[in-house]
Amino acid sequence: MRSRLGLRHRHPHDRHGVRELARGQRAREPKVSARRDVDGGCSLDAIAIVGRYPSMIEPVRPARAAIVAGLLVALYVVITFLIRPIPDAAVSLLGGPGGVDRIGGLRVRYRPAPGSEAAFEQYLAQRADVRRDRDMLVLEFPGLSEDLSTEIIETLAGGGLAMKEVLETDYAVGIGETDEVFLDVDSWHTEDDGPAHTNPFLKAYTRAALDKAIANATARGWSLPAHHELGFEFVEPDLRDQDQRPYWRTYELASEVLIDGSMISGATQSFEPSSNRPVVLLDLTRRGGERFCDVTARLVTRKLATILGGRIRSAPIINDRICGGRVSITMGGGSDPEREARALVAVLAQGALPPGGKVEAHTWTPPADVRNQEWAARLLLGLGAGLAFALLVGFVLRLARPVWRAKPAPVVGVFPWRRLAVTLLAPVVLVIGGKLVLPGLNGDELEHVMGRDLGSSFSVVALGVGPIFVAFFLVELVALIVPRLRWRRHDALGRVALGQGVAVLAIVFALIQGYFMARYLESLGDGLLGFGRHTTIVERTGWQFRLLVMGSLASGTLVLAVVAGMIREHGLGNGYGVVIVTSTLLGLVQPYVAEPGAWPDLLTRGHLLGFVTLTAIVIATANVLRWRVATGERESALRMPVTGVAPLRDTAALVFLVMMLSALKFGDSFDDAAVWISGLQRDPWLAFGIVLVSIPIWAWLFSRPSLVERVAMQAGLDRPTRAAWRRATLVSALLLGSVMVLWLVATRTDVSVGFAEPVGAMIGAAVVLDMIADARAHRRRLVPVGVLHQIQYAGVIERVLGDAGIPCHLHASHLRTLLAFFGPFAPAIIMVPEQFGETARITVGDVLRSARTTVPVARAHDLP
Repeated sequence: MRSRLGLRHRHPHDRHGVRELARGQRAREPKVSARRDVDGGCSLDAIAIVGRYPSMIEPVRPARAAIVAGLLVALYVVITFLIRPIPDAAVSLLGGPGGVDRIGGLRVRYRPAPGSEAAFEQYLAQRADVRRDRDMLVLEFPGLSEDLSTEIIETLAGGGLAMKEVLETDYAVGIGETDEVFLDVDSWHTEDDGPAHTNPFLKAYTRAALDKAIANATARGWSLPAHHELGFEFVEPDLRDQDQRPYWRTYELASEVLIDGSMISGATQSFEPSSNRPVVLLDLTRRGGERFCDVTARLVTRKLATILGGRIRSAPIINDRICGGRVSITMGGGSDPEREARALVAVLAQGALPPGGKVEAHTWTPPADVRNQEWAARLLLGLGAGLAFALLVGFVLRLARPVWRAKPAPVVGVFPWRRLAVTLLAPVVLVIGGKLVLPGLNGDELEHVMGRDLGSSFSVVALGVGPIFVAFFLVELVALIVPRLRWRRHDALGRVALGQGVAVLAIVFALIQGYFMARYLESLGDGLLGFGRHTTIVERTGWQFRLLVMGSLASGTLVLAVVAGMIREHGLGNGYGVVIVTSTLLGLVQPYVAEPGAWPDLLTRGHLLGFVTLTAIVIATANVLRWRVATGERESALRMPVTGVAPLRDTAALVFLVMMLSALKFGDSFDDAAVWISGLQRDPWLAFGIVLVSIPIWAWLFSRPSLVERVAMQAGLDRPTRAAWRRATLVSALLLGSVMVLWLVATRTDVSVGFAEPVGAMIGAAVVLDMIADARAHRRRLVPVGVLHQIQYAGVIERVLGDAGIPCHLHASHLRTLLAFFGPFAPAIIMVPEQFGETARITVGDVLRSARTTVPVARAHDLP
């Protein structure tokens, strides 16, 4: 089982495993010759009669690469502005109108209250997009339909957004009931089973009935205390309520505004996952985030009302303080909550208006017919962006001067159909496993409660190979930190023990995750009522069910690991990489397969932008992975990107970890950490800057010249120079920076582009390249002669084997390049034709011996 898991270090395609590497049998004479490339490297593509094929290593042509990059960016920009509004400046440059006059919308004339001149001037200074017409503000809401005008005006007239404390008093008893007004009571418990909260309130089916009851009570002498006020909410009953008529209800509020529009930096419309009700996500300013954190800390176990346009939209119970700078408002209680959400977002986009003002006039303007100018503007913007990026790419490539194997020679032999068939096990197992619901579950009820197709979320393969990846990472990290274990990372025999540790940890992690998933599933069935009946998700709760789920999920992970091991040994590419990419692709196509008739609705402009984004990322990654940088003839070439995907994948994780650790150490700084991380999410270009700064750091950690120095000296080569490292880092920064900009712009243009995840796209490109290279290489019989976990050793190995006249193939080298240190499950395996096996093992062993530090003497004698 261990060998099939790929956790024990048995070289793929070698039936004799590690022991064959240690043999010292005399090598057989080669039957064919291998032509060396111009840089002295080796390649199975070069196996031929000397002089039959042209040189395979060529300099990358900056002009050609710049043209391709510029065309992709131009297409990307054109499609982006099919979704995004085109800047007025671009349309105006071509003779078209701007703003509301171009795309239609609402224009409002707002008069601030007397005495608010200072707030009036301050607002104008902060809002460059708001015009002043004498003593009034001219607000424009471009792109809004006419039916939203009423909602906008009501929200503006009601003072925008405000959050106030809900008071627990007996005011409703003082007003009293009438024939149309009824007395009811709110009651709730806190999560820690503290004392119950009770709060009487009034309800009626019309607002007029409430107003009449309050007026009668006031005439009798009833009044609210100073700095208190009444609030009203329109409520739609829960489906479980017998009376399904909507009604109005009252709250007593403190008059103090705790959070207002001035504390909001942005708002976006979204939907609640469980109920699909529209919500508005508010991003608070730093001052607003700190204020909201303090307010919620003070109001724990009590209610906080959100007021929009003078009407309460929600009054949730505060269970704990809320920090981080993001708040969600669930819309509801109106005839069209989605329309209300759009109106609120539009109002909040105008910032905090001077308080106490009123709307003097408003007009709605239909959109103008400027289609010709808009298409011309799109093409102009695309041309400008494409030209600018093409110049940048051309400049960087002329400076870095990378080379690549541009035209591989044809390889004689039969296509490895059997290996392709083994590789196809990955989608077969994932599809079948995704249909097997965990034992002890009522799949129909679970799907009803979740409100969507379950897919593989609660199947036996739900964990995927995640537990194995975590185990690989931890074992590799420990082996790097502990000096006595470091030699095992680059030693064939030493990795056997590391693989055993990975196997044990992976099973433990899978069982732990299985336990928590079982408890989660049990909790879903507690007290869930649907249409008057109890919903049974788990047929029988308890340890029997938990053990079944734990064993099933662990078994599913082990089955995927077996499939990954089989693919690595008998298929094409790295098995774990194939499983990852296959799982991602199945997730992308699942909605289209589940609803074939809904394709026209699913394929939106956002999806088109996502596919173009994916295509651009894949093309750029596939090309850069084939590039090498070196400055001298006898210098070991650097593979790119020299950072791997660490700046995109691991920088954010490390920043988050550091902030959380600082929070644990300094107590209250946890809140500051949450606010700061939330600020990164709100300001994508700050995150982009952090990624750019991290690129040279990761490049130094993974690819600095000194890492290759000993191996290069052992091979009689020069180590990469600092100039070569700087050039390779520059090209890597160009790739990763471009990828992140594409993703940031796309996801902020349309939320449906989230499937175009950049790291997944880059890994997918690497896996496909490895599969193609394997399909070419395995047209002849190959044997493994060594393993590389430091991919920058590859340049030395290729050069040494090339000098010895031995052709070679590096299995999974592209994936290893992207994963750098954080991918021990995907080693680059050095493979050569069988007749060169023994000679190559000795040659590779001699070169890599210098990479093994503090090797025990007994082990050193066992090395090949």
